[in-house]
Amino acid sequence: MAASGSETRAGDLPAGPGLARRWWVSAPCVLAGILLPVVVADVVAVWHHWLIRPGAPLSRVIADFVPAVALWSGLALLAGLVAMLVTRREVTAWPRIGVFTAAPSLVAMGVVGGVSGLSSAQRWHLLFLFDVPLAALLGAGGFLLVRFGVGHLVEQPGVDTLDTGLDVRVNLRATDHLLLRHDCLVVVEAAERWVVSWYDLHTVRGGDGVEVLATGRRRRLRVDQERVSSVVAAVRVRMRWVRRHSRFGARRDEHRRAHGTRGVAAYRRPRTTSHVPGTGLGVNGLTILFMTVMPVSAVVLLVAAVNAAAADRPAMGIGVVASVVIGSWAHVRFWRRRSARRYLAAHPAAAPRVDDVRDWREGG
Repeated sequence: MAASGSETRAGDLPAGPGLARRWWVSAPCVLAGILLPVVVADVVAVWHHWLIRPGAPLSRVIADFVPAVALWSGLALLAGLVAMLVTRREVTAWPRIGVFTAAPSLVAMGVVGGVSGLSSAQRWHLLFLFDVPLAALLGAGGFLLVRFGVGHLVEQPGVDTLDTGLDVRVNLRATDHLLLRHDCLVVVEAAERWVVSWYDLHTVRGGDGVEVLATGRRRRLRVDQERVSSVVAAVRVRMRWVRRHSRFGARRDEHRRAHGTRGVAAYRRPRTTSHVPGTGLGVNGLTILFMTVMPVSAVVLLVAAVNAAAADRPAMGIGVVASVVIGSWAHVRFWRRRSARRYLAAHPAAAPRVDDVRDWREGG
């Protein structure tokens, strides 16, 4: 698109370093933040199990553990990869997906270390109990590394990211900010987070703050005065990218027939909620994958435990129990959310909405 223009006023925005340069920093951080905790956890678990088996060659212990480790960590990595591909534009969901992906390996390391330390006759093996805080540190470090990589993509908005559909964060003042997604605009102000679909958004205007005009609603955002022009330009560039889609008009008409004049009210959510449109997709995809792979993992580990040596059975038994627990959690979460969606579809009046326009204006 053009670097400037009256419709988008992209001249008020920096061009940005370019997507290639952003990804050169982000991609290694994201990959390292997900893979390093998994690799370290698996290596530590195997090493500690070898230490409590005196006389057993390391190669034998590795050969015994490789199938279980490959299955346990490999399925989680596959689930995480699919979830990230599904949320390829919603990159702000990646840190949470990374935590879910590394969690099975980190939990296994902590459990194996704890069981090995407590069951061993040698007192110095109690040091294996430090695997639990080490797992927590690896998880936190991986999360922060992925978030740093994602931040290099979404922070400091420029035309290079706004014209792609990737999540982009635009600061308003203090901690208040906009999050421009490919499907909606998210406003985070103080203790409230509200969302408006691009199908409902008409335009934004500058002046004393930024005014957002949507179907049946308008809201004035409090913005530092020196940022007003760049905020308006950023929203307009993203609006132009959304409206370039060949089916935008048809989808907008379908959306408005479904939601009527409720507009923004249909999308309002308190900031404390765990579900925000646009970020739940990655976790939902991960949940569905866990529903599928965890029962398979439990069966395979159970068969492997029956045919394994007696010394290896406790760790594999723990893997079976963990697979059952994670799979059960995934099923419960999925069916509860599905029941909630069906209830809201049958009782639309129960959906979150705003009955008093003045409440919106007071919030602005």
